[in-house]
Amino acid sequence: MSFLYEAEEDQVEDTSPSTSGACTAAAASTLHHPLGDGRVRAPSVEVMQAVDAALFAVKYRNKKPVLLRGAASSWRATKQWHLDLASLVEEQDVEVLVAHDNRSFLKHELCEQTVVPLKASLDSLLHLPLGREAEDQKAEKVEEMAKTKRYLRLYLNEQPHLEQDVELDALCHLFQVERDQLKSSSVGVWVSSPGCETPMHFDLCHGCLAQIVGRKRFLLVPPQDAPLLAWPQRQHSSTTSSTSSFIPRDSKNHYTSPIDVSVWLDGTNADVRREHPSVDSCFFSFALLEPGDVLYTPPGWWHLVTTMQEGPSVSVLVPFDVQCDKDKDLPHNVQLALLA
Repeated sequence: MSFLYEAEEDQVEDTSPSTSGACTAAAASTLHHPLGDGRVRAPSVEVMQAVDAALFAVKYRNKKPVLLRGAASSWRATKQWHLDLASLVEEQDVEVLVAHDNRSFLKHELCEQTVVPLKASLDSLLHLPLGREAEDQKAEKVEEMAKTKRYLRLYLNEQPHLEQDVELDALCHLFQVERDQLKSSSVGVWVSSPGCETPMHFDLCHGCLAQIVGRKRFLLVPPQDAPLLAWPQRQHSSTTSSTSSFIPRDSKNHYTSPIDVSVWLDGTNADVRREHPSVDSCFFSFALLEPGDVLYTPPGWWHLVTTMQEGPSVSVLVPFDVQCDKDKDLPHNVQLALLA
């Protein structure tokens, strides 16, 4: 299943002031997605070519997402990992998620977890025929990959050869934190099959996701729209029925919407639409990440993440702890989650 987005050609220039002149004009498109009878506009998040730490602190941190176009394009990871990632890693056993519905990836209720050798798993997930003459073979391989979708995560600190390919110092500078304040054990490399989807959820941390191989699409909703997504469930028991909720009320996935927003959007399930009309009032925005892009997602911002259908994806997720932020700066849903 995929969204049928259609891009417009309009360009939007960022005219906000910059303290250092590092910000440049940003291109942003507006997408449409089919919602039953009509089409609803889903604007792009802001797209910047560069941003300095001072402007980031004032305009984006804890406030709104921003797509930093090409911010990781100079990383060795972006330049080399697409060639043969399996040859760069040290062998280890890793956890792989396999979704029950071959679409939605979320630990516990929606996935089975297996432990497999890393190199063989990377080979099967990422190896595609190269060259123009191999296009037919590539299409067949992508189609085969999509039949049994998988999600794999390895931690960067367990792979020293990979860690040196990721420029974490640049992200630490953006957040104005020392390198030793970053928990390297939390920095993960995510590898996914074409069409993998992480359901609508929010995180308690600041998230910087660098796209290394392939493309990913984020569909985002601001924190204040949490009630429209039937969260927290205990306050929305009358609107979350057993027929439309794919996340049970006692789920360990505490920060996930019980509504299958992807199914709601594509209109294939009338029950989900009928039981959750509030989703229509959400303010959606999107970000389409190409290799070398970095997306900043503030704590509390809801996001549904899809690996695009044309091929597998490799991303590096760098989380920054919110404990250094003042409580008053955190959105209400994060404060509720921290108090639970």
